[in-house]
Amino acid sequence: MRLIKTVKTNRYGDRLIEGCNQAILQLQEQGVECLVIAYTELSVIADRIISPLPIFDTSQLLAEHIVEVATKK
Repeated sequence: MRLIKTVKTNRYGDRLIEGCNQAILQLQEQGVECLVIAYTELSVIADRIISPLPIFDTSQLLAEHIVEVATKK
């Protein structure tokens, strides 16, 4: 939760991103196969995350689906 609260303040820097990247590597070592970003606040930093795992940003996926449905003829 601290990560989310920090991102909400918009006062984060490289140190926070590096911490995320390290946490991702630890999760991978534990057998995690992908990451799901399910908090809209974390979408803000998604493009700065360096991950060997696939990342699924639920906000981005939803937006893409809405555009796809809205533009179907």
